[in-house]
Amino acid sequence: MRRVQAWVLLGGLLAGLGCHSTARYVRKEPDGGVVAIPTNTNHWPNYHRDEADRLMRLVCPNGYTILEEKEVAIAEAGKTRREYHLTFRSKVQVPDYLQPGGASVQPRGTSPGPIVPSSVPPPGLPPRPLPISP
Repeated sequence: MRRVQAWVLLGGLLAGLGCHSTARYVRKEPDGGVVAIPTNTNHWPNYHRDEADRLMRLVCPNGYTILEEKEVAIAEAGKTRREYHLTFRSKVQVPDYLQPGGASVQPRGTSPGPIVPSSVPPPGLPPRPLPISP
């Protein structure tokens, strides 16, 4: 009976370790970023590369390209540890003028459209929202 309890406990511990995500964002942008994983491995019980892939797909659902892969030394509390960084970019690029903090200049050959202050409603609309009666 004691042996069965030990196997159940060991199985529970391993299952808990296998479900823990170890991938994290180092930098996250609208069209890419950098994901860190402890090691560049993808086998039981730690599928680090699959976890990195999951995070990259959250940012780039239409696909991504890995621009750079490198091992990085991280200094913490007087100790140095190593982790693996994946720099990725979306296959579908977001123009600079649509990104937060991006350039406000429109690309050549496009018209920026009229600039309307937010306090002035467009023509034909009331100055404030009107309630809808049933």
